[in-house]
Amino acid sequence: MKKNICLFFSTIFFALLVFTNCTRDPEVDSAVINIKDPETTTTCSRADITVQVFALSSHESYLQGPFDVKIYYSTYADFSENDNVPSVSAVIQTNGKYVASLTNLTDATQYYYKVKLSNSISSAIFGPYQFRTQDVQSPELANTAVYNVNYSTASFSSSVTANGGTEITEWGFCWGTDPNPTLESCSGHKSVSLSGSLASNATGLNAGTTYHVRAYARNSRRLSYSGDASFTTEAYHVPTVVTLSINADSVSYTWANARGRVDAAGAESIVARGFYYSTNPNPYPNGQKVNANGTGLGQFWKSLNGLQSGTKYYICAYAQNSAGRVGTGVVVSFTTK
Repeated sequence: MKKNICLFFSTIFFALLVFTNCTRDPEVDSAVINIKDPETTTTCSRADITVQVFALSSHESYLQGPFDVKIYYSTYADFSENDNVPSVSAVIQTNGKYVASLTNLTDATQYYYKVKLSNSISSAIFGPYQFRTQDVQSPELANTAVYNVNYSTASFSSSVTANGGTEITEWGFCWGTDPNPTLESCSGHKSVSLSGSLASNATGLNAGTTYHVRAYARNSRRLSYSGDASFTTEAYHVPTVVTLSINADSVSYTWANARGRVDAAGAESIVARGFYYSTNPNPYPNGQKVNANGTGLGQFWKSLNGLQSGTKYYICAYAQNSAGRVGTGVVVSFTTK
């Protein structure tokens, strides 16, 4: 009887021991759980670290998680995870690997890191491993395109083809009358918002002048320029004006209707237009001046009043542009009734 009771309790104890060993959380033990050498890709300010956990020999059951994978890193090789060094938690991917991204790193710097693998029972530290961030290079820019050149304005565009390994912090254009202008030597420059494309315009240029322009871009360490591009602003000219003939039915005893036309401004705009007339064959510039309504290109007219009956008059149309230059048409004549 006693032998049967002992056998019964021995059987129950063994069953409980087996059940306990099969259902408890697995501990992280580097003797049976390990990681492959992490894969690291770097830029000037970032490192992406990929960690893969695996089990040794026949311990696949230890791979059941969840695992907390954390990367501790420092610029010192002999650091400890308890040294208040920065750390980043890795995120598991669909392929079962864990990926952590270290950001805001210093360029051209040697870093060391350790991988801490843990679950609800225990943890293990692997490493140290190391990587070096890339050195910041100079940005590279496409050639500057120049378009919409006027008397005093021009438009530019370019693009950054390589940022040198880190973010661009400033870009724009600089221009001047000397080749290869720089921010220090140029006569004008404009910084462009980083939220849009690298395009802008220059204003206040001198007419009939050759300029040189270069795009520039600056990253955290270096400043670069595009190749030199030259352009010449349009030169100011006198307006092109036509005096239209005066028909007989447009002439009375004491008045006549004069007509003219501006075909080209010779500057940014036409600010005044009208007529000079006189009994002298050369009415400009000492004849009687009358201004017509309106500005700009195209036809205009004006009624000439207070004329003398039976008198021959000479008249020419005129226009003045924004550069202060005056152009006149040919002189035509008419005789009042």
